[in-house]
Amino acid sequence: MTERQSTRGRPTTDRRRGPVARLRDARIRTKLGLILIVPITALIGVAAVQLVGTGQDVMQARQAIRQARLADRATALTTQLQTERTLAATLLTTPKQKQSAAARAYRDQIAKADKQLREYRAARAGVDSSERSLSDLLGRIDTQLDELDPLRRTIEKRDIIPLSTAVFSYRSLIADLLAYRQTLANVAGSDEAANLARGASAMASHTEMTSQEQEVGIVMLAGASDVTSAQHESFQANLEGQAEALRAFRDAVDGDHVTAMERTIAGRGVGANTDTPLPGDRHTMTTAQTQNDIIAAQRYEGDLSRASAGDSGTVSGDVGTAQWTRAMGTRVALSGLVETRLREQFRSLVQQQENDLLRQLVAESAAVSLMVLVAIAIALLTARSMARSLHRLEAGALSVAYQELPETVARLRDPGTLGTLTADDLAAGVEDVVARPSQDEIGQVSEAFNVVHRETVRIAAEQATLRSSVSTMFVNLARRSQLLVDRLIRRIDQMEQGEQNPDRLGQLFHLDHLATQMRRNDENLLVLVGVDVSRARRESAALGDVLRAAQSQVEQYTRIELGVVDMGVDVAGRAVNDLVHLIAELLDNATSFSPPDTIVTAEACWIGNRVYVTITDAGTGIRAERLTELNRRLADPPSVDASLSRNMGLAVVSRLAKHIGATVELRSAPTGTLAEVVIPQDILESPGYRAMPDPASARQPVEATRAVRAAAPARPSIGLPPRPAATPVADPPVRRAEPEPRPAGSAWFQLPASRPEQAVGIQEETRDAAPPRSAATGRWESPADDGWRLAAASSRFTDHPTSGGLPRRDPQAQLVPGSVTGRAAPPPVRRHRSAEEVRGTLSSYHRGLQRARVGELYQPGEPE
Repeated sequence: MTERQSTRGRPTTDRRRGPVARLRDARIRTKLGLILIVPITALIGVAAVQLVGTGQDVMQARQAIRQARLADRATALTTQLQTERTLAATLLTTPKQKQSAAARAYRDQIAKADKQLREYRAARAGVDSSERSLSDLLGRIDTQLDELDPLRRTIEKRDIIPLSTAVFSYRSLIADLLAYRQTLANVAGSDEAANLARGASAMASHTEMTSQEQEVGIVMLAGASDVTSAQHESFQANLEGQAEALRAFRDAVDGDHVTAMERTIAGRGVGANTDTPLPGDRHTMTTAQTQNDIIAAQRYEGDLSRASAGDSGTVSGDVGTAQWTRAMGTRVALSGLVETRLREQFRSLVQQQENDLLRQLVAESAAVSLMVLVAIAIALLTARSMARSLHRLEAGALSVAYQELPETVARLRDPGTLGTLTADDLAAGVEDVVARPSQDEIGQVSEAFNVVHRETVRIAAEQATLRSSVSTMFVNLARRSQLLVDRLIRRIDQMEQGEQNPDRLGQLFHLDHLATQMRRNDENLLVLVGVDVSRARRESAALGDVLRAAQSQVEQYTRIELGVVDMGVDVAGRAVNDLVHLIAELLDNATSFSPPDTIVTAEACWIGNRVYVTITDAGTGIRAERLTELNRRLADPPSVDASLSRNMGLAVVSRLAKHIGATVELRSAPTGTLAEVVIPQDILESPGYRAMPDPASARQPVEATRAVRAAAPARPSIGLPPRPAATPVADPPVRRAEPEPRPAGSAWFQLPASRPEQAVGIQEETRDAAPPRSAATGRWESPADDGWRLAAASSRFTDHPTSGGLPRRDPQAQLVPGSVTGRAAPPPVRRHRSAEEVRGTLSSYHRGLQRARVGELYQPGEPE
């Protein structure tokens, strides 16, 4: 069911009415829904509060997981930066002659740190930093990471940056990374997770203090000068920082985690030969090697711790920078291993919390949804007994209104649908469109609707019978009118053949033309009724003959001027009459809606595989909106109604064009309106353009009964009902190899005395009006007959052919005696004429011929 069907026909609720009135017009389901809306809304509200809280917990857990992942990346990055800082200190404290190995180790470490930096930034993109403190901290870290590359390039140049400045830059960045890891306790969803986050942060601080101790020891061991008090104080501060970090760790976690931490830092159960290898480059170290490094680190640490300010040279003879770096690196790795374990436990715990919260959210949502669905189901079941019946009634009514009844009316438009059935018989056979669901009031309404449907079908059948009767009546009247008009035309033909008075002959011509228009009007009625008025025709017709036949059917034919018409194009016989009728209607429309002193031009040209016929008038034109409406009607023939009486011609044109497959379009022209007819290829026959007939052939008149009517377009056989004595259309003149000599004289005297009427060819329209015939002899007479008889008596024509066989003409040999006096003037001097002059002369000649066609018989002031 479409939107139009679902909304049309329903009463529209006035919004200005009160709520009580609108509630009265509401649907049954709506009313039942209003009854349950309050308890259901309360239930949904309470459940929504619970679901929102659970959802926030889930989102917080997910945020904690994302921050934990970022903390893991920050831990790995911190470890690499600590190693990079140590190597930077080694590079800056190594003598220049031994810096190549240190520089290479520093560059290799930069590559490892950059890898961790990319992973950190990838995890950083998924962390929501909406909290102000967290956003500021992450922003500071991002800024220092952007400044890391310039710092590295400066360190590689060695002499540009002091050691203290380089070390401080690394410490500042690492301190911010440690501060971010301390924020995990704020997003932990439980106390256990928060304690794990605090313990991991404490171990991260212990790792940093150990790394700084390693860095200060490198400076103290590699320095060529005495140990300064600042170095000594920094070394002691690192030792105190490590002790403070361990105390914070013990306060944050339980005893099991403390025991595991102490075992790991002591190197027990750690190594390649165990399930817990050391991270990084020390993953191949065994437990024994790890413990040896720890013992060495403790001994070196004691030696450096006992060193006081002012000691010169190396602090201890058996302690070197390489040994110190290796031993302290193992301690840093062990401390980082403890932190990594705690962070993994934290992330696993938070992930478990998220899963639990998500399951809780799903369960609560399902429970709430189930309760709401149960409530709605109860309401629907309560309303089902009434709503289903009403829905069926509504669906049946809409189906009848928009589908079954329109289809029935459309079928009844065909007169043959009823056949021998009456309207009552058809209505009795209509089935019930709405089944009666029950015996209540709704069932009674359904039965009443079925009765209304049957009555509507009966009335539609009666209307169809009435329309069929009216159409039959119009067809009979039009046929009878056609018969009377044909008899009138034959009677007028007989009167024309015996009439010698030119004035009365012109009036008879005019009556004959009006009768032809009457016949076309009868054909228009038949076309509108739907009767095929085209008569069987086998022979094709030339395109020019079709245009002239259409011109002959127009009342103001004298105003029609044929322009360029391509030769060699014929119209198939089955479409000739319809095409003539179509073009005649367009010509009549053009002459009716243009000033009477203007010319209507008709042209036809072959373009591609179609023929385009254009009819141009000099009227006032048509508005764009009206032009669009007319073209729409031409493309889609409208139904027959009373409004077609005002535009009968265009309605007939649209139906004829659809019948033969042509298209008609009206367009605005600079001087008026242009009508274009596109004739398809399937009704055209174009064996090729015919050559223009030679002068001898052009002088041969087309046989016709009334040549005197050549100035006015005669009624051709195409497009008109066949006359009793009609003969086929004469073939066009055929070019002869050589012209035949003919007696001098007017072409009118070569016409036979009487021939049946035929189509008027191209040459026939250009002939002048014929002179009257003698009533006694029945032969044509002319005022020049006496002169011709004198000329014949004066001399006889003697044929002196040339060597090529052509007749030779003697100048003035056939002059009538006495018709020429005096001496002939000398021949004018021949001069060369340009192409422009020739073109202008031919154009003037063509325009003169066209004016002669339409103005020869009917002068101003004479009746048309």
